[in-house]
Amino acid sequence: MCSTSVDCSEIRQNLGSVPSGVYLITTWKTNQNASVFCDMDTDQGGWTVFQYRMDGKVDFYRNFSSYENGFGSLQGEFWLGLKLMNEMTSRTSNDLRIDITRGNGSTGYIVYADFSVGAGSNYTLHVGNIRSESKDFTDQLTV
Repeated sequence: MCSTSVDCSEIRQNLGSVPSGVYLITTWKTNQNASVFCDMDTDQGGWTVFQYRMDGKVDFYRNFSSYENGFGSLQGEFWLGLKLMNEMTSRTSNDLRIDITRGNGSTGYIVYADFSVGAGSNYTLHVGNIRSESKDFTDQLTV
């Protein structure tokens, strides 16, 4: 665990090649410690995972407070929380990568530049242009 980094990309920069898993970060603005899941394998690693859903064992039909503060388990299905996402994305320019795996096992991804979650009661999502995508990403979204 590394407590001097503000996100998974800094952990990757500071520690080099480390396995994916739960790491401790310290937020840049409020200096709070938070556990996050870092994907250190995908696309050169350093991705802070905000949401992970796999088999529906965690109910995502929740009230706003749950989405603001986060829920689930970092070892399973979870939502990281809008408060933490806002602080993590308000410091520097960030990319947002969305990976999809369909029931039949086919996969796709898309990466947006300039991702951030706004402050305040509505936590507005901001994304820039598409940076890269798998050729079949759009097909993954259609049923």
